[in-house]
Amino acid sequence: MKKVISAFLLMVIILSLFTACANKNGSDVSSGDGSSSVLTQNSENTSTLSDVSNGENNNETLFYININNMMVGDSTASLESEYEYSEKTGANTKIVFWTDKIIKELKLIKVTDINENKKEAAASEILYYIDELNSEESFMVELNLSAEDIYNGISYKDENNATKYFYIKTHETEGISFVEFENTNKTVIAYANDEILGCYDSFFTYKDDISAETIIVITETALKNFNYVEIEYDIETGEANVKNVLFTIDELTPEKPFVANTHIVESVPVRGITYIDENNNTKFFMIRYDVMYGMLLLTEF
Repeated sequence: MKKVISAFLLMVIILSLFTACANKNGSDVSSGDGSSSVLTQNSENTSTLSDVSNGENNNETLFYININNMMVGDSTASLESEYEYSEKTGANTKIVFWTDKIIKELKLIKVTDINENKKEAAASEILYYIDELNSEESFMVELNLSAEDIYNGISYKDENNATKYFYIKTHETEGISFVEFENTNKTVIAYANDEILGCYDSFFTYKDDISAETIIVITETALKNFNYVEIEYDIETGEANVKNVLFTIDELTPEKPFVANTHIVESVPVRGITYIDENNNTKFFMIRYDVMYGMLLLTEF
């Protein structure tokens, strides 16, 4: 009998030490499904969330994020999701974004070309666009965070009307973190869904002869002599050339994007854009679809 009591007391002491250690290393916040997330800080000044399993075999890890500080937030503060987005295949992480003040131009984005040393990356595709998110709404996303070269992220405008960018970085033992970066890509492309189109009052539009999908090109800075072009692409060399100019805009602005009904060929890019940037340099991009990651890209040529 004494051995049983001693063993029981030993288990109680071990559990107490484990709880104290967890509370010391991070703030434990319930995720609403019986699991919890431990928040830590690292040298990059990013918020890192570590998922603590409740022992159940969950298909998705769940995090609640306050957009105002990119920190874990109390799950009881989040409301029923007003906006939702789910990746078609392989979603393994669910994130509920909420805010305690109005957030404008919130975008869910794909991020490429990450340079951790310079803290730079390229916002390459817009997946979802919310013109304004307030404290009574939330945005739930289901994402596949397993890719090594393509990251998910968000951007939004802060109280000073400056656009902030973050990509979601996964850690084998520490969960996820949101890393702020300087966006090196001022022009992005996306499939033109109702959510994105609803955020603009007007567009430049073009009806392509090979139309099957609708795309939208959005810029953060004014682009002069913007052209939507037909291109010739050499599969063997990967080289592309402008074959024909299909549509011209004197100046493409952030307030009025370009929308085209077109067709995206997976293996051979057939359409592209050209423009003169803020440094008076002419830029050439082909529009292509990345089969591996299922995303649209503007690739310079």
